[in-house]
Amino acid sequence: MACSQCGTTFSPDPDTPETAKSISHWHYVEQAFVRPPWPMIAKSENRSEADQPGDLQAPVAPQRRIGPWLLIATLLILTAGIWSQKSAWLDNRWLRSTLMNLSIPLEHREKDWKIIPESVHAKWQSREDKSRVLVISGVIKNLLETAQPYPEIELTYFANHQPDLVLGNIRLPITEKTAAQNRTDAAALLPARRGKAASLAESEFTLIIEALPEGIGDFTLTPRY
Repeated sequence: MACSQCGTTFSPDPDTPETAKSISHWHYVEQAFVRPPWPMIAKSENRSEADQPGDLQAPVAPQRRIGPWLLIATLLILTAGIWSQKSAWLDNRWLRSTLMNLSIPLEHREKDWKIIPESVHAKWQSREDKSRVLVISGVIKNLLETAQPYPEIELTYFANHQPDLVLGNIRLPITEKTAAQNRTDAAALLPARRGKAASLAESEFTLIIEALPEGIGDFTLTPRY
């Protein structure tokens, strides 16, 4: 730069900060912010605020209403599926117990009971009239979490020397406990039949079998209704 008075040339002090007045106007940028090149859409007088480019909204899918016929068809399919699996879900003891506790009538089934194998004992006893009776004792358990009537017990007996040969079967009720004398007294009456077993109860039973054929061997015990 040259002085207008004396003509001396000089350079500006490098420590002097540059200001807006010391920089040519075509080099100075008032705001160092570059606006992104968004497409500009003219704003119409009849256009709402929601239609502006900055407030673009995702397209909304049209709502479809399920007709009543489709709902009925779905219910029918579900009902048919449940009914076809009736035997399977009725095997669930918790479900059976819950339904029976709600007073929903269900048939009684043998699989709701279990005769504990290690509790079963059998022996022959002689009576006063010289006849012999087979006395079988054991424990039967109610597998449901609800009270239910006692079943009968079916005795199936096999031949001694032919284990696969069934000689016969007999069904006997579960009765109240009987005295030992009743087992040998030919004129004794059978005790009263038991009513209901409590939830998950284990009950002792005694069966007195008369007039069995000779030569019987093994036997099986099965709850029956």
